[in-house]
Amino acid sequence: IANNFISKIRGDGWSTITSDAIVGIRILSPSSGINIYNNSVKLDDLITRSSTADLSAALYIHSGATKMNVKNNILINKIENTTGVAKAYSIFSDAPTSAYLSINNNNYFVGGPEGVFGRIPGVIDVMSLMEWRNFTGQDQLSINMEPEFVDSTNLHLTINPINTCLNQAAMPLA
Repeated sequence: IANNFISKIRGDGWSTITSDAIVGIRILSPSSGINIYNNSVKLDDLITRSSTADLSAALYIHSGATKMNVKNNILINKIENTTGVAKAYSIFSDAPTSAYLSINNNNYFVGGPEGVFGRIPGVIDVMSLMEWRNFTGQDQLSINMEPEFVDSTNLHLTINPINTCLNQAAMPLA
């Protein structure tokens, strides 16, 4: 899965992350040897479902996934439920750390009152990049910042000082 711009996904929200929830890239089980490279996912719509458990994620990895490589992605989730309660994750992983051969040089960002950095196995929310690094033992060159794109559907980065830390920050792929 490489070189994609994913944005403007709409839905009413849902509590089942493996099927009906709003997700930019969803890796289901059994999946092995999948490479997720150079994608930009920006979820930033409003949902209006009076629920107390809506979930969304820029990237979801199922518990049965193995041998994953996740590099050079921008994963943003700023979805907000205006009438209920939700959690908007940048990355949601039901997979153990052993599922990742390599995960690095990614930019993770969440915003809004329902933004939660990530989720790890055991139904544990992580609130920061440091906590995520502690879980994966990787992602040492990943960052947490909101980039500026050309517009809401053209996810090329603008020439702007705010994007300096992303410019030339990707890991070369063989």
